[in-house]
Amino acid sequence: MKSILYVFESYPALIGALAESLAGKTGGLSGKNLIFTEEKATLVVERAVLKHAGGTFNTRVFSMRKFLKTLESGGDVLSKEGSVMLLRKIVAESGDLACLGRSRLKSLAPAAYELIAQLKSAKVDYRELAAAAEGAEGLLKDKLRDLSLLYERYESAVCGKYLDENNYLAKLPALAEKGVAGADVSVAAYASFTRQETDVLQSFFRHAKSVTAFLTAGDNPYAYTGEAVSAYLRAAARAGAETEIVRVRDRADTGARVVSSMFNPETFRTPPTEAKGRIFMYEAASETEEAEHIAAIVKRDVIEGKIRYRDAEVALGSLSSHTVKKVFKEYGIPFFIDEKRKLGEHVAAKFALSLFTCLRRGFLPEDMLSLAKNPLVLPDKDFADEFENYALRFACSRSSYFRPFRYGREEERFSDFEGAREKIAALFSGLKRRMRAEEYTAHIRAALLSLDAEQTVKTLSLRLEEAGCKEEAAFLSQGYGKLLDVLAETERILKGFSPEIDEFINILSSGFSACEVAVLPQYADAVYVGNFKETRLVKAKYLFLAGLTGDVPAVKDDVAMLSDSDLDKLEKLKVSVEPKISAVNFRERENAALAAGAFSERLYVSYAAVGAGGKPQLKSEMFKYLSAAFTENAKPLAPVGAARMRKFFAHADKAAKRKLDAMKYLSPAQAEKAFAREIGEKAGDLSAAAAYYRAAEGKAKENADAALASANSALVVRLKREKDVVLRNKKLSASVLQSYFNCPYKNFLTNGLGLAERREGGAEAADIGNYLHAVFEEFAPIAKNFATEEEAAAAARRLAEEKLAGEEYESMAESAAGGYFLARLKAEAEKYCRKIYRQYANSDFEFFDKEVRFGRGAKYGAIPLRAGGKTYLIEGKVDRIDRYGDYIRVVDYKTGYYGGADKELYVGKDLQTYLYMNAFTERFRPAGVYYCGVSDDYGKDEKPAEFDGHTLLDDDVIFAADKALAPEHPSALTGVKISVKKSGEIKYGGKLLTEGEFSAYLKYALLVSEKGAERMDEGVIFASPAEGACAYCAYGGMCPFAADGAAEERRALSANKNTISAAVKAEEGGENGA
Repeated sequence: MKSILYVFESYPALIGALAESLAGKTGGLSGKNLIFTEEKATLVVERAVLKHAGGTFNTRVFSMRKFLKTLESGGDVLSKEGSVMLLRKIVAESGDLACLGRSRLKSLAPAAYELIAQLKSAKVDYRELAAAAEGAEGLLKDKLRDLSLLYERYESAVCGKYLDENNYLAKLPALAEKGVAGADVSVAAYASFTRQETDVLQSFFRHAKSVTAFLTAGDNPYAYTGEAVSAYLRAAARAGAETEIVRVRDRADTGARVVSSMFNPETFRTPPTEAKGRIFMYEAASETEEAEHIAAIVKRDVIEGKIRYRDAEVALGSLSSHTVKKVFKEYGIPFFIDEKRKLGEHVAAKFALSLFTCLRRGFLPEDMLSLAKNPLVLPDKDFADEFENYALRFACSRSSYFRPFRYGREEERFSDFEGAREKIAALFSGLKRRMRAEEYTAHIRAALLSLDAEQTVKTLSLRLEEAGCKEEAAFLSQGYGKLLDVLAETERILKGFSPEIDEFINILSSGFSACEVAVLPQYADAVYVGNFKETRLVKAKYLFLAGLTGDVPAVKDDVAMLSDSDLDKLEKLKVSVEPKISAVNFRERENAALAAGAFSERLYVSYAAVGAGGKPQLKSEMFKYLSAAFTENAKPLAPVGAARMRKFFAHADKAAKRKLDAMKYLSPAQAEKAFAREIGEKAGDLSAAAAYYRAAEGKAKENADAALASANSALVVRLKREKDVVLRNKKLSASVLQSYFNCPYKNFLTNGLGLAERREGGAEAADIGNYLHAVFEEFAPIAKNFATEEEAAAAARRLAEEKLAGEEYESMAESAAGGYFLARLKAEAEKYCRKIYRQYANSDFEFFDKEVRFGRGAKYGAIPLRAGGKTYLIEGKVDRIDRYGDYIRVVDYKTGYYGGADKELYVGKDLQTYLYMNAFTERFRPAGVYYCGVSDDYGKDEKPAEFDGHTLLDDDVIFAADKALAPEHPSALTGVKISVKKSGEIKYGGKLLTEGEFSAYLKYALLVSEKGAERMDEGVIFASPAEGACAYCAYGGMCPFAADGAAEERRALSANKNTISAAVKAEEGGENGA
């Protein structure tokens, strides 16, 4: 036979010539034309043939694997995922592996499968590998021995039962006689051939009517591997076929020049070519900006009628497809990304693995919630969130899901929660930790059926499609059928095998990971987004080479199971395995070079200077070759960055400026972002932003107004409407004021909008505080009734036990950790009740009242604040008041952190006790204001707590507060120390205030509160946190302050009683000193 080999310099020219060569042969019913190409190229070749033929009955396009399926329908063929699961089982049962078995890695089975496939394609069987192991040394010997054992056991498992995909292909040479007899065979667009495929080629030469090849090679030895041409000629020679080689030169256009210069050192010694406005380079500040730059060009030229979406292609280097998807959706650009999704990402696959994981790990609460929140279990996301909140609030334990819920019966949706629990518990009925594989798969099917999962998938898919997420919808609908196929194959290959559930999870997970779902194109007119290997096949009008960082072309590390070094040693042992990593990396360079030349009108080359996570990135070497090969107006091409774009914009004429402005406003979503960005910068020409504002309407107008309001308040943010969200009914409390001074924005979110963190079971600070307050509230009035401290402690223990009768505490007690915590909590309550007993036993102050309310309708009136011509009312309650004659001391119990420093009163962060004392000064004289610190850290012993606050500097008050006070015994209660001078005069130390200073502190608390009330009434909610306010803030994700990495918290200035007294005097003197 005489064969013809056409050698082209590019794939688009090759595919076009192939289609033309068949134009006269596809019209009738006689003859048979068979075209063989790589799997990824079949669709492109089919389209090219149909474009020329218009339709044909005698021409078919195949990959070799698909052709075999038309010839051999018998036999049980294993899919890739089936082979991987079988290998995972073999690995689990192979206890004699010398080195590979030690790792037991999840990735071992897929990696072993890929290597076995590589060995089979190279026609190397396990016997050759075992023989090579005998001649090897060290680690390589052990590795080869292990691999030969896995290979042999895998072959033994499939022999006589199944054909795996590689054994399947090995049958093709023998079957080709029947399939290609009398046919005109064309072999096209292969980058390389495996040894199995070269055997198939030889069969073509022997049995086909004719064989014609269309392959690529070129003069640039740094861009072309020439592998396919060499392999084809070797196969022809072995089959005795004479081959005529016809070299077809590409038209000398810009694309051809790009390919010939890429990676070629001669480029730097050759005169450059004028690009004539066909090649553009761009340096973006970020990956998002890079994608936006591409999207803006595409959208603009589609709107102007220069191209259709399908005329543009994006070849991705290191730029993530996720970024491109996000930006293209914002611009309203239809696109298709030819990427396969792992079945393991599908909700049904996640459900199956989650179900088994719950059993394997003993029904851990977090695993059970993960299962519950799977949309196949609880499809209503809002209800799923409510169920999660309920489960966390009542600390649902491992066993809680398998008996009726007991807590929270007053919850509005309690019956729904119980129904969900029953639904979840039923999923485990009959499931055991060890079963036969077919019983595991049957259980999954039954569980999916009980949930009506197929209908749920259809509903979710429809919603996604309506939301514009067509690819995700297609993956969801197609993936469900794939999952059922994997379950059937699992059952088929593992039938009778009884693994522990953890091993079955690993096997099933391997299968899900190996199975890929290809999503079909969802639009007829769309931008194609792919890798270099895919985009090199078609010549696009506009080609965007995106993400050309220093990692492009890709260089794969030599970390395969058999490295290049191992393969070199195998060659010396007469075992040849291809391809090596070096060959794979050369193919990547070829793909990059040929992709770069696949355009007819414009080539856009770009990279982002900063990648994900703020990591700096270098540009690819491809820029260097393009800059050497091309000039624009006699100047070397160079990437244009944002700075040069601004400079160009500044000097552009009016028409050009309008076009550049318009590129920012090409879609509604992008227009809103552009408007906010431009008015936020407050500089330069705002005519485009003004035009957009005039045109905006509806929701877009509201958003524009909000952006303007934000931009116009550089120092504060004010609510123009609904100000009572911040200050309701002119009523205030000290806690709200303190929250406001700590951070106005956080106060707005919590006390204005009412946002709150989710209630969860376990030790929360609020619950601890409420519990201890309840115990102390009942104990303090009776503390002096006990003769001894032990009697007081016994009463405290009874109270502590009684107060734990609530549902939250009961549910907490069901777990070991919760029981331990409650024991420590009761111990802490008793310990502090002992201190309360001593506070009264050693003092002349007596209990006066508890939970003392002041405000409208209470015994004590509200505290009026006057600011800005308005009156505000402070209302609240005091935990405890003790009395000694006309004197009172205000006591506030605190768990966790509390301030107490003068500087925190000075800035408004800690004013509660001083402010509240103002409610009682008309009837009583202040003797002290105190915080009582109660620990909420039960992991260590604490020193006895003291009153933390100020005491009146008065002999009578000081000694009445602590009768045990003496020079050798500082007060354990107030911290006051005394010493006696030689003259007999007593000298005091500690946090003491004279009557005048005490009055100043109380007045200062009022002054600061008035300022805060005034700002709140104005609607000031600017994110200006005090020092430390951001440390444990739950709102960082929505806070504008957190978004500004350069912003700093407000630092409190140092202050003391002199500072505070001076501020009050200045205010009373008419100066704004507060």
